[in-house]
Amino acid sequence: MQQSRDISNAETAWLVRLRWLAVAGQSVLALGGAQLVTGLPVAWLFFVVALIAASNLLLSRVAPSRVAVGTVIVGDVVALTALLYLSGGANNPFGFFYVVHVALAAILLGERWTWSIAALSALCYGALFFVYVELPELSSHGMHHTSSFSLHLQGMWFAFSLVAATLAFFFTRFIRAINAQAEQLREAQERALRSERLAAVTALGANAAHELNTPLGTIRLAAEEMVRALDGQPGSLAEDARLILSEVRRCSGVLAQLRRDGGEIEGEAPRTIRFADLCTELMERMPLDRRTDVTVDAQSRDVLLSAPIRPLMESLSALVKNALEASPDAPVVLSATRSATHSIVTVTDRGVGIPVEILRRVGEPFFTTKAVGSGLGLGVFLAQSFVEKIGGRLDLSSQPGIGTRVILKFPSEAQ
Repeated sequence: MQQSRDISNAETAWLVRLRWLAVAGQSVLALGGAQLVTGLPVAWLFFVVALIAASNLLLSRVAPSRVAVGTVIVGDVVALTALLYLSGGANNPFGFFYVVHVALAAILLGERWTWSIAALSALCYGALFFVYVELPELSSHGMHHTSSFSLHLQGMWFAFSLVAATLAFFFTRFIRAINAQAEQLREAQERALRSERLAAVTALGANAAHELNTPLGTIRLAAEEMVRALDGQPGSLAEDARLILSEVRRCSGVLAQLRRDGGEIEGEAPRTIRFADLCTELMERMPLDRRTDVTVDAQSRDVLLSAPIRPLMESLSALVKNALEASPDAPVVLSATRSATHSIVTVTDRGVGIPVEILRRVGEPFFTTKAVGSGLGLGVFLAQSFVEKIGGRLDLSSQPGIGTRVILKFPSEAQ
């Protein structure tokens, strides 16, 4: 929402320049008014202008923030009220400059500030009909009857209040629409960039599978010959040969999976599966000595999930393995919920957590904090790509020293 938008350095600098122009304009008007209006308290006018200039110097030196800018604009409303009080009150035609502050609040601060400043401006302007330094030259509207709050001035106040409210209403919605569009554009750009990265990772995996297939085939043939030649012979050499053959077959299986998957999930239709059954299959992918370290929330066991099962399993497998590595001494908890519109799967660990500076980069392809050779840094990236392709999102939160939570949220009827 626009209400939570931060104030940038550029916006603050722009406001500072605008206020310097206002200081210059107010000084010129005070000097000019001294020549045209009898009894104008010029010294007090310049005192107020000096206060505005001092606040502008302070604003140019503080860190940009909504509170600082909002406080300055509120101060400007009060300062304008003081200037008008000293120069004819509501009879002064420059009273409509209150509208400028309402517009600035709408552009920079959001709805709450805008409506507050609009209300403050209306109250201050209304007070000027009763309390002000009367100047003959600015009383031409004339009090044609004994009431100092004439129908004409009442109309001016009503008109101003209406203009302020209209500006507050339309400006805030205009800014909100612009910010919403910018946010949607940013998200679309991020999705496009992630798709490009996924395509690059897919091409890399397919190329690696193709290039490694031939040498692995040669090693496999040689290992099979070694196993046959050493069959029945005692000693560790035969065991080593069988181990080589087993690992080569495992590598061949991984490469075959890469060729089959190709990083795509469109070919697999969503299926419905009970969460407990999904977790049972998931456990088979875990190291034998860590399977007991994964706990399934009892209330989640009968939750039904609808999604492409194979890529969902791959995503959860990568996330759970990461969680187990981060939480060697505490269990990893899997849970799921389902509503009419969305399904949510959560992986929670009680590990060391992730520092904020690293958390921002989690999900980038090939970014990993593991030791060299321990991982490629693709698990979270591929899981995020999968869940976004079926219309969902991946949220990751972490507190150093407490643990990490990864949430997969996707439509209940994933496409």
